[in-house]
Amino acid sequence: MKVRMRRKSIAGIAVTAILITSMISGCGAEKKEAPRYIASDINVKQVQAYNDFALRITKPLLSESDQENVVISPLSLTFALSLALNGAKGATKDELLHMLGSDGISVETLNQGSEVLIDLLEHADPEVDVAIANAVWARKGFDLLKGYSEIVKQFYRAEISQLDFDKADAPDTINKWVEKQTKGKIDQIVNSETLHSSVMLLMNATYFNGNWKVPFEKSATHDAPFHLTDGSAITVPMMHQEASLSYKEGKQFKAVRLPYGKGKWGMIVVLPNEGVLLDTAELELLANADTWRKGFNEGEVIVELPRFKLAYKKELIDLLKALGMTQSTDSKTADFSGMIKNSAGLYVTSVIQKTFIDVNEQGTEAAAVTNIGMDSGSQPSTKKFELRVNRPFFFAIEDQTTGAILFLGSIANPAAE
Repeated sequence: MKVRMRRKSIAGIAVTAILITSMISGCGAEKKEAPRYIASDINVKQVQAYNDFALRITKPLLSESDQENVVISPLSLTFALSLALNGAKGATKDELLHMLGSDGISVETLNQGSEVLIDLLEHADPEVDVAIANAVWARKGFDLLKGYSEIVKQFYRAEISQLDFDKADAPDTINKWVEKQTKGKIDQIVNSETLHSSVMLLMNATYFNGNWKVPFEKSATHDAPFHLTDGSAITVPMMHQEASLSYKEGKQFKAVRLPYGKGKWGMIVVLPNEGVLLDTAELELLANADTWRKGFNEGEVIVELPRFKLAYKKELIDLLKALGMTQSTDSKTADFSGMIKNSAGLYVTSVIQKTFIDVNEQGTEAAAVTNIGMDSGSQPSTKKFELRVNRPFFFAIEDQTTGAILFLGSIANPAAE
């Protein structure tokens, strides 16, 4: 399985590609239609399970890269895995459900919930452009089962294509689809070598583009020091804003929510307190998302946040194996008989995710979900809350309507691209 994703400033991009091989083969917002669903249609248990998976897949990435920038779209990965799940049978299906934290939830229920989730994410805010697309590419000669094709079309709006992977223009066909879905932000995810031994490619592309509800004034951006983990300091363009925002102060960190558009989407920026290393704070942050998603106050806030742009690529297959995805990645045990005819030996070989994010004075190009609960017992203070992000920090982009987390990451060095 191969996952690739890319994100950028004021918009968010995520591409997830799942690469499947067979041992026997030899081979500003656009106007949209009105939403079909409402918030009460959300499967809360499913969203909670997917958010828990987001924390579990992100935790090892951050722990092994404490001095590097990391950004991942767990939800893009989840949708791509869902395309595989619908073709899995027996123990292979059970392990995918367990890995996604969905024990006790039927695949049929997850499909219905995903249809609702995709619809609401795309329509959460008319001022924020969110687009989620899925595709299944099959090697010519490997016929998808009618039932599988109908399911992924109905619930995931997946485009189904059969392609001669050995033709010279095959990679261009797939890459042009990616480029179209990401509006030019990602122009390549496969090459001829990628397709040479592949039987199928399952793909998700997620795009987010949103301006800040309260933009940072460009005239207020100034050069300022940013202190790295090794004790050194670099100079970065530091954005500055004073506005009425949601904020929180924990034992190990401070946090602010920066809303996009009408406020349904937002970025939560979490800064460890002085003397607390980012990887230490992340142990708490990734153990329970409620520690940084709930208990916010409202008040006047001074925020200083560095501009940053980041491209990230990671092979995730080993991490997924560690989370329990072992049947699916073994040619002797994988069972994807619900996907294609003659499925013997069909198994997942690679999971690669590539992301891109660009945060500036106008907004953020990335995908995300925002959910802020106001359950704190403390009273707002008349004193302005300050969050000066001048050292490594954690961030998430989330949707308040569904409660889904779209992007998670940490920035160790905002000057590193």
